[in-house]
Amino acid sequence: ASCLPDPFEGLDAAARENAEIAATALDATTVWTLDAADAAKFDYARAATFGHITAGGAHALLAAARRLAGRPVSKLVDLGSGAGHVVIYAAALAPNVTATGHELAAGRHRAAMRARAALPSSIARRCDFVEGDMLRADLSRADVVFASTLALGEELRRRLAEKLAKEVLPGAVVFSSTRLLGGPGDRPHVVAPMSWSPGHEVA
Repeated sequence: ASCLPDPFEGLDAAARENAEIAATALDATTVWTLDAADAAKFDYARAATFGHITAGGAHALLAAARRLAGRPVSKLVDLGSGAGHVVIYAAALAPNVTATGHELAAGRHRAAMRARAALPSSIARRCDFVEGDMLRADLSRADVVFASTLALGEELRRRLAEKLAKEVLPGAVVFSSTRLLGGPGDRPHVVAPMSWSPGHEVA
């Protein structure tokens, strides 16, 4: 028997079916390593590290976002979206959510676009991907922001924290996989399974 966690943990039958469709598209296109051109874009060595959220992890994030916001959520922005997992799982699991990912690495951005192209139109039309710097992302309509900051350097985390403080809408929910510099110390934590750890906490 496998000791690996169920990547669809917590999903009902309908959500699991959509998540499996999304996972098939993502598994066929995900790029785990960077070529030299993409690696050169990162000024902090660990920023090129790659891991991704599972469908169960995305489900946990969406449920926590609704709970913390006290209302339905409709627009998610993923800063550093990699091969597209958060964006695609969010659209697959929540039919009222549109999601946009911003990714600096061209190879990973192309992988996300290939995964999107393999999805049914009912999911694909609510996914968007932008190749570029997360610090230039438009957050003006986002009511959920996710940033996988585990591999970012201190300076980039500081600049990201400043951007979020200035641009995120009042009442929006922000998830970060590490404490952003200057952020509150008493934040709620959400256990969101990732490819590298089934018990990863996101705050």
